[in-house]
Amino acid sequence: ASKTPKRTETLETVRPVKSLPQHKCATLPEAAAKTSDEENRNIQRTEKKVCRAHPEWVKLTTEELSCVDSKDRWEYTIYRNMAPEGSRLEYFVPEAPYLCKLVPALNPLNHLKNSLAIDCIFSDKNYHEVFMKGLPFPKTLIRRVSGQLFDADFSPISADEAVRILNGYDELVFKQTVETGHGTGIRKLDRAEFEEAVHSYANDYLVQELIQQHPMMAYFNPTSVNVIRITTLFWRGDVYVLGGILRVGATGAFCDHENRGGENYLSIPIADDGTIIPRPVDVTSYEVMDDCHGVPVKGCVPGYREILGLVRQYHLLYPNYKLIGWDIAIDTEEKPIFVEFNTRYPGIIGTQCALGPVFAQKSTRGVPLLDEIREAGLL
Repeated sequence: ASKTPKRTETLETVRPVKSLPQHKCATLPEAAAKTSDEENRNIQRTEKKVCRAHPEWVKLTTEELSCVDSKDRWEYTIYRNMAPEGSRLEYFVPEAPYLCKLVPALNPLNHLKNSLAIDCIFSDKNYHEVFMKGLPFPKTLIRRVSGQLFDADFSPISADEAVRILNGYDELVFKQTVETGHGTGIRKLDRAEFEEAVHSYANDYLVQELIQQHPMMAYFNPTSVNVIRITTLFWRGDVYVLGGILRVGATGAFCDHENRGGENYLSIPIADDGTIIPRPVDVTSYEVMDDCHGVPVKGCVPGYREILGLVRQYHLLYPNYKLIGWDIAIDTEEKPIFVEFNTRYPGIIGTQCALGPVFAQKSTRGVPLLDEIREAGLL
């Protein structure tokens, strides 16, 4: 895909890093103090990487620098140059405070200091259909939970019975159900691989039919199952849609979150009425593109308003999880298929790069949501 011409501001410019570093959340002040020197060195190394990419990127002004944490200034520089024109920098939420402070505060059940932090049943994909009963999910054929095989209705079965069920299909999706993210643990297998997979997979998983996606979704990349990521926030009695993006996998990839052959997955902003906005962003290499893997960005997501109604309706059932990321495909009959939902670490970086500072949305009180969140001491 080709790149959008860069902005023409004449301020001093910098370059972006190729990928976000992994942030470690210190839980004790003593631990933070011990690692502060190392963190500072990491920040300096990151900023050097930032300075080795696009020379046309605009550097933060002195006034802007005074309003942001020095540890996050390189990330604010990325937002400053990738987000839509007119975005208010002070309402972006960088990755480290988002993942280490805001998400655990909004979804505390997934971040307790016990086994729930890893094995929370609500995050287990084998139980998504149980908790969100009534939502359309891909058809499940078998499951493996805590080492035991089950059929779709949670009746115990043997490995041989599982293979017999799967052998009625040519291709299926094997999906790891715990400790996953960004497309990890998902494989498309053919019939010749079913038996070995059933007998050799060590992790819990489920096996589902492939999704036959709508032509509008396949248009952007027919090899990957392209999904709509919608992020919702339950805040003070109301559900807010923070934003929706269309995630498209790299050419030849199967997952929407997958990079392949030097090509990266893209995040494309979606307007409130479902219009697909022709401004795809690559959050791996930090580029704003003017096409999607060689095809023009155009069209409208079928039934988008109805999808927004569904995520609002179902989020109300779980107010103890205040932040949910929903991944939704569209089938050939224009029906939504809920691939999964995420409460542990519902990513927001790609959404902010594509749509701008989504936490700047006004609450029912007429105050930006981020201001209310800050006033509540959650960030």
